[in-house]
Amino acid sequence: MKSTASLAGNAGEVVVQYERQLSPAVIGSIWLGRLASGSETGRLVTIRRIPLDLLSNEDLERVRLGAGACARLRSPTIVKLLGVAELDGELISVSEYLAG
Repeated sequence: MKSTASLAGNAGEVVVQYERQLSPAVIGSIWLGRLASGSETGRLVTIRRIPLDLLSNEDLERVRLGAGACARLRSPTIVKLLGVAELDGELISVSEYLAG
């Protein structure tokens, strides 16, 4: 399944291709995916998918503000947040994938 989303903190739109679900989460689910466009096409990513009906408007605003702050963090000990988007009734966050 391919989905297109404008990711906060990135320049322009990227296409994310879902590969497989890694696990159900307390809120939403976590997926393995690949970037299917841009200069990093093929890069493995982790995608958290949260149904929007589980979140209030205040929750969504807090996530957007927090995502902007997290996307600016640079440390080898922190998984990099690549972006956040609302897509097809879900809030999705895309971050670096770490095997294991």
